[in-house]
Order: sequence, then structure tokens, then C-alpha cells
Amino acid sequence: MKRILFKIALLLSLGLPAVTGGCTYTGTLDKSFYKPAARDHMDGGKIPMAIAVVNSPALKTATFKAEAGGHGVDIPVGEPIVDALRSELSGIFMEAGVVDDAKTGAYDLYVYPKIKWIEVGRTSGAVLTYKVLFGAKIRSEREDFTVDEYVTKKTVVYTPPGVAVGAQTLMLTSLFLLAPVTVPVATASVGDRAKALIEQTISELVRAYGDSLAKEGPVREFAVLEKSDTKSGTPSARPAPKTAARAPFEAAKSKYDAFLDSVVVIQTADSVGSGFFVSSDGLIVTNRHVVGDENTVAVRTRDGGVGLGHVISRSALKDLALIRMPGSHFTHLRLSNGAQAGIGNDVIAIGTPEGLAWSVSRGIISAVRDVGRVHLVQTDTAINHGNSGGPLIDLTSGMVVGVNALGFRRDLAEGLNFAVSSEDVLATFRAYLKPTP
Repeated sequence: MKRILFKIALLLSLGLPAVTGGCTYTGTLDKSFYKPAARDHMDGGKIPMAIAVVNSPALKTATFKAEAGGHGVDIPVGEPIVDALRSELSGIFMEAGVVDDAKTGAYDLYVYPKIKWIEVGRTSGAVLTYKVLFGAKIRSEREDFTVDEYVTKKTVVYTPPGVAVGAQTLMLTSLFLLAPVTVPVATASVGDRAKALIEQTISELVRAYGDSLAKEGPVREFAVLEKSDTKSGTPSARPAPKTAARAPFEAAKSKYDAFLDSVVVIQTADSVGSGFFVSSDGLIVTNRHVVGDENTVAVRTRDGGVGLGHVISRSALKDLALIRMPGSHFTHLRLSNGAQAGIGNDVIAIGTPEGLAWSVSRGIISAVRDVGRVHLVQTDTAINHGNSGGPLIDLTSGMVVGVNALGFRRDLAEGLNFAVSSEDVLATFRAYLKPTP
């Protein structure tokens, strides 16, 4: 026993590690580890905008930490994410860079990435399970508008190499007599294993994000918007070029064309809904829950044009919002003062149910009801997710009797849907709208 105690005292005097621990690896990843996806034949070509990855203070301090088998790792992951994103975005946008602060305004768009590693499990064999959260928000700081928001998660498993566990056992049984040899070897091995896991995880997350941006979506639509012609310097709606594939459908006329041309698709970073013009100079009515707290939204018209709409008024109580779209001579709908909302009247709803824009469904007015301080029109007309904000139109007069707001699930009730009455629209936005004579 005295001999053992003497050895321990000698090791401690030499400054060797304690019996219960190893060393922490604090290296960094190779900057060239990420290999961007080849996008030479990307549909639509490169997005004609310059984008920058914002290397925020929070990202600069993001790390992957693990302690297992007596050895730890503490590896920065923020810079590798930034480098990988810049490399990936270079193949999707005309230009991609990195900035510490978006206030310079040197780029058209800025992407704000986030990543977090959360330990969710640990086994007796020192195997660690992590949930990795990755998100990226793209903003136009010039327009103060969130163009797109991406969030995903991934589960990964970190297993320390056998040499680390073996070194820990050896250190315990030999009272660290071999520690000067085993500790550096084990620590380097742990670092290599952790770096391989981080590189693989970042590569998969960034490539999946790049795949989402390469497709048609809000970022490409925003690029079209920014290139659109305008006299005032504010983007306005512009027709998209017609293609041969769509020609047969565009040639087909509908008795509802005037109604359809008045309806728009409204998109934010979080939702897609509907709306409709109520004046020739660009006033659009929709639901408040469609625009949320955004001050600017993307508006797509039936002719394929895309523009920025500015929310000028909203009411949480009535679930209504009013948007102004730059431009003039818009096809628009008339608002009823309530006289056309007769029970049994034939009506149609137009909107974007489940993302299917300019869809028409038909039914009748089932009832009119006062719910609290809101006047509702009940209808059996199909209203699904995405119909919100679209018009409920009386077919006899051609006037809007309500703004489609909600529908009950079919497993709970069949044909039970509601629209906020046009009278409430006129009362809520009386400063902007006048009753139809």
C-alpha cells in the first residue's frame, strides 16, 4: 500500500492527470471539408441575387461538446457552418459572401444560420446521442422582409473510439504510469472521431438546405419581384411569361374569370393564404392570421406577377387585415353591406386550399350569426387550409359577402365553415373603404 501511495504522490508532483479524467480536444475543422453539390443544370439557373451569410456573435460561439470515456471535445462549429453555407450558396446564387453585420447593405439578401447540439441520451458504454437543430432565415434588410425560413432537425450518435476507452481503463489500472503516452494518443483519436461526425452532419444539413433553395419557392419568387419594372422604384406586379405547357388551360375561359382575377396569393415566411382586391388602386383584404405580425408580405396575382404588399391596418378581434399593393387598374370585387347575405343564397369561395391557388368551391349560405362582436356568415362551401382570406361571393349580385376564415374538420362536422362578414370589413376599415352603392 505504501508503494502505491508513493506512486500516486509522485504522479501528482509531476502534474499528470487525475485518475478520473483525461484531456479535452479543442482543435478545429479543416476549412475545405465541405464539398458543395454540383448544380450546373439547376432548373431556372442561378438565382440572380447576391447573398451573404451573417456570422453572428451567437454563431461564433457555437460548439460541439462531448465528454465520454474520460476524454472530452470542445470543437467550434459556427465557422464551419458559415464556410459550408457560403460554398453551397455560391452554386445557387450569382454571388455569395460572408459578413459580420448586415447593416452594410452590400448584398440583396442575408441568411442567418443557427445550429445547436442537444445531448438527449447516454449509455454506459459512453455512447452519446444528440439532437441537432439547424435553421436558416433569409431576409431582405432593404425591404425589412423575411423572405424564407428553414428549420430542420437531425439525430446523430457519437461513439468515442476504442483507444480512448482503453486508455481510460489502462490509466485506472496502472495508476497513470503510462499516462504520458496514452493520453495524447487517445485525445487525438477522440478529436478525429468527433470531427468526422461534425463534418458529416454539417454536410448533410447544408446540402439539404441547398436543395430546398434550388427549387421553385419564395426566394426565387422574391428575385422575380425585385427585378420587376416600376416607375416609382417600388416593385409592382408583372405578368410572368407564358409557356406552351400552360397554353391550353389559359385558353379555357370561365364565367368566374373576373372573380378569379381579383384574388391573390399571400405569402409570408410562415404561411400561405389568400386575399382579394377591393379597389382598383391596390387595396387587398385578407385575414389577420394570414399576415401575422409582418408589415410586408409577398403578393402573387393570377397573371403570374409578384409584388410586395404593405399591411396598413389589421384587427385581431375581427381577424381582418388590409394590404396596399403598389400599382393601379387592378380587377377588384365589391363588398356587400349585408343585404346579399341571404340564407340559402348560392355562393362560391375562391382561394388557395392546401397550396392549390385559385381554386373555386360552391355552396350556399347556411346561416348568419353573431359570435361575440364578430358577424359571421356560415356556409357549407368547402373551406380548407389556405382558403383563409379569400372571398365568399354571392353569385346573384357578384358581391363579396364574407372573408373566408375557418372550417371545421370533416371528422367533427361536415360542411360547417365560416367567413367574417363584409359588413365587418367595411366597419373595420371605414377610413379606407366606402360602402358599395
